[in-house]
Amino acid sequence: MNDLRVNDLRSISLNVRDLAASADFYGRVWGLEKVSQDAGSIYFRTTGANHHSLSIHEAPLASLNCVTFAAPDKATVLALHAKALSMGVEVVEAPAELAQVAGGGFGFSLRSPEGHVFRISADVAAHSSAIEDRTRPNRLSHVVINSVDRVQHEAFFRDSLGFRLSDTTDHLTFLRCAKDHHSIALAKAKGSCIHHIAYELPDLDSLLFGAGACASLAWTWNMESDATAPATTSIRSSSSPMASPANTPPAWTRLRTRRAMSRTIRNGGTARACAVLIAGAWSAHAASACCWRHPASS
Repeated sequence: MNDLRVNDLRSISLNVRDLAASADFYGRVWGLEKVSQDAGSIYFRTTGANHHSLSIHEAPLASLNCVTFAAPDKATVLALHAKALSMGVEVVEAPAELAQVAGGGFGFSLRSPEGHVFRISADVAAHSSAIEDRTRPNRLSHVVINSVDRVQHEAFFRDSLGFRLSDTTDHLTFLRCAKDHHSIALAKAKGSCIHHIAYELPDLDSLLFGAGACASLAWTWNMESDATAPATTSIRSSSSPMASPANTPPAWTRLRTRRAMSRTIRNGGTARACAVLIAGAWSAHAASACCWRHPASS
């Protein structure tokens, strides 16, 4: 295989301290739909056809559990596993059939240089049809990870999984494995952990309707703007169950529009609404409004 690589972002798994409260947020507020569960774990889908885009797992510490990428077939999974072994990458789980509660399929997992677990899978079950609701997220767009050594982390994604560099700044490295501008981004930081998760909605009107639905559930709007950042709208909740001192600070969402949209037009990409969900050390939550699709296929 001359072009051995993953070809999409499939799902993300989070460890959470309060499974019931987290499930209420992702379902009732964020608009995801529960599709399966077992002891201590719940799986959620967007309105798209993928089996699930998020799973949450009860644990003592809120943290990133795993990010799963799609491979086109079982042969690619096996070839990527062999490549990882040849490069000395730590394999956490050898290639095997995956749990039916998570959609089944075939895959393996490996660990990045900064300790994060990534799974590669193929032949995972999909839903027969999409859900017709434009106010809810329709797919997982990208994941951003705080990284201590972005150069080393970038090399891991490019050499082990076949990612390609889309863009880089002083603070961010954007990597793609599909048509999206990026499926993974690495943010310059002093510690390695999750930065944010991005969910996509069909268009800006859908984003605003979805934000309105959040506001109707005791979320309040705050407008903010400065000279160095895009115009933003934030939604904060003081009544979220995630906000108790024993658990996390208040959940929050942010919608970015102006500068991201102008960059989209300059780069010839297609503007799309995108909901971003922060799930860092305190399991805060956020939403962002724009990203752009890479003009080339990869």
